[in-house]
Amino acid sequence: MVSKKANEREGYARAVFVAETAADGLPDVLAKACDSGTKLVCVQDRPEGSALGTYRYVIELSRENGFSDAEIKRLEGIEHLTYLGKFSSIEA
Repeated sequence: MVSKKANEREGYARAVFVAETAADGLPDVLAKACDSGTKLVCVQDRPEGSALGTYRYVIELSRENGFSDAEIKRLEGIEHLTYLGKFSSIEA
Protein backbone atom coordinates (compact mmCIF):
# COMPACT_ATOMS: atom_id res chain seq x y z
CA MET A 1 0.00 0.00 0.00
CA VAL A 2 1.28 3.46 -0.92
CA SER A 3 0.26 6.40 1.24
CA LYS A 4 0.88 10.14 0.90
CA LYS A 5 -0.23 10.67 4.52
CA ALA A 6 2.25 10.94 7.39
CA ASN A 7 3.44 7.51 8.36
CA GLU A 8 3.09 6.08 11.84
CA ARG A 9 6.67 4.85 11.78
CA GLU A 10 9.94 5.91 10.21
CA GLY A 11 11.98 3.85 7.83
CA TYR A 12 9.84 3.22 4.76
CA ALA A 13 12.57 2.16 2.34
CA ARG A 14 10.73 2.65 -0.97
CA ALA A 15 9.12 5.71 -2.54
CA VAL A 16 7.21 6.22 -5.79
CA PHE A 17 7.28 9.32 -7.98
CA VAL A 18 5.94 10.35 -11.38
CA ALA A 19 8.03 12.35 -13.82
CA GLU A 20 6.29 14.01 -16.77
CA THR A 21 8.97 14.81 -19.32
CA ALA A 22 10.27 14.06 -22.79
CA ALA A 23 12.38 10.93 -23.12
CA ASP A 24 15.59 12.97 -23.39
CA GLY A 25 14.82 14.66 -20.04
CA LEU A 26 14.60 11.40 -18.05
CA PRO A 27 18.36 10.84 -17.53
CA ASP A 28 18.72 14.24 -15.85
CA VAL A 29 15.72 13.61 -13.55
CA LEU A 30 17.11 10.18 -12.58
CA ALA A 31 20.62 11.54 -11.97
CA LYS A 32 19.26 14.19 -9.59
CA ALA A 33 16.91 11.71 -7.88
CA CYS A 34 19.62 9.08 -7.36
CA ASP A 35 21.97 11.52 -5.63
CA SER A 36 22.72 11.19 -1.88
CA GLY A 37 22.32 7.42 -1.51
CA THR A 38 18.96 7.00 -3.24
CA LYS A 39 18.86 4.00 -5.59
CA LEU A 40 16.70 3.38 -8.64
CA VAL A 41 14.48 0.28 -8.34
CA CYS A 42 12.48 0.54 -11.57
CA VAL A 43 11.00 2.88 -14.17
CA GLN A 44 7.77 2.32 -16.07
CA ASP A 45 6.78 4.58 -18.94
CA ARG A 46 3.34 5.56 -20.20
CA PRO A 47 2.63 7.93 -23.10
CA GLU A 48 1.41 11.27 -21.74
CA GLY A 49 -1.13 11.61 -24.53
CA SER A 50 -1.03 15.32 -25.31
CA ALA A 51 2.25 15.57 -27.24
CA LEU A 52 4.31 13.10 -29.22
CA GLY A 53 7.40 12.02 -27.26
CA THR A 54 6.17 13.15 -23.84
CA TYR A 55 5.79 10.44 -21.21
CA ARG A 56 4.73 9.84 -17.62
CA TYR A 57 7.45 7.82 -15.95
CA VAL A 58 6.55 5.96 -12.77
CA ILE A 59 9.81 5.87 -10.81
CA GLU A 60 10.39 3.64 -7.78
CA LEU A 61 13.34 4.57 -5.56
CA SER A 62 14.86 2.98 -2.45
CA ARG A 63 17.03 4.11 0.46
CA GLU A 64 18.74 1.73 2.86
CA ASN A 65 17.68 3.66 5.99
CA GLY A 66 14.32 4.80 4.67
CA PHE A 67 13.09 8.13 3.33
CA SER A 68 13.13 11.02 5.76
CA ASP A 69 10.81 14.00 5.31
CA ALA A 70 13.87 16.06 4.34
CA GLU A 71 14.82 13.59 1.59
CA ILE A 72 11.25 13.54 0.24
CA LYS A 73 11.30 17.37 0.23
CA ARG A 74 14.60 17.33 -1.71
CA LEU A 75 13.16 14.93 -4.28
CA GLU A 76 9.96 16.98 -4.62
CA GLY A 77 12.17 19.94 -5.54
CA ILE A 78 13.40 18.21 -8.69
CA GLU A 79 11.75 19.66 -11.78
CA HIS A 80 9.14 17.35 -13.39
CA LEU A 81 9.08 14.99 -10.36
CA THR A 82 5.88 14.48 -8.30
CA TYR A 83 5.80 12.45 -5.07
CA LEU A 84 3.14 9.72 -4.83
CA GLY A 85 3.99 7.93 -1.57
CA LYS A 86 6.36 5.69 0.34
CA PHE A 87 6.11 2.11 1.50
CA SER A 88 7.99 -0.93 2.77
CA SER A 89 8.96 -3.75 0.48
CA ILE A 90 8.48 -7.34 1.57
CA GLU A 91 10.63 -9.92 -0.17
CA ALA A 92 8.93 -13.29 -0.45
